[in-house]
Amino acid sequence: LSGKNPDGELLFSGDILGTGIQLGSLFNSEELGTVNLEMELDGRGSTIDNLEMTVNGWIQDLEFKKYRYEKIIVGGQIIGRSFNGRLMVLDSSLTLSFNGLADFNGAVPVFDFLIDIENARLYQLNLLDRSEDMELKGQIIGDFKGINTDSFYGVISIDSLLYVEN
Repeated sequence: LSGKNPDGELLFSGDILGTGIQLGSLFNSEELGTVNLEMELDGRGSTIDNLEMTVNGWIQDLEFKKYRYEKIIVGGQIIGRSFNGRLMVLDSSLTLSFNGLADFNGAVPVFDFLIDIENARLYQLNLLDRSEDMELKGQIIGDFKGINTDSFYGVISIDSLLYVEN
């Protein structure tokens, strides 16, 4: 924690090392388990509305739906309820990269991103349970506003999609 600037705004900079953080308890979710992470933070703000922060680091492991994801790398800018940056998952059952913007600050969310799914083993991730050999690969490009049919405007493009299931 760095203190406050002359306007009274909270300034912060530092490293966070979290071991065995119980996300399920923290967010009241049965689907979330524990997380182990190391993050570097640098920013200002004391509420979500005035938050401006640079975040870089990695999540050693994160449990979701009884699957433990390993090696998640994150880096970018958080401004209020928006994230503009990159996220890479280098897990044995999921190799994925996200690069772009997800902005929930306004009345209508704004998205501008590229997701490259090199490998997603949906059964092992406990996302689908039809077949143990389900696999998904492809690229998703999004440049749109809104998340429902009433407010959606823009383009979602899916390229080189491959879904395999025996």
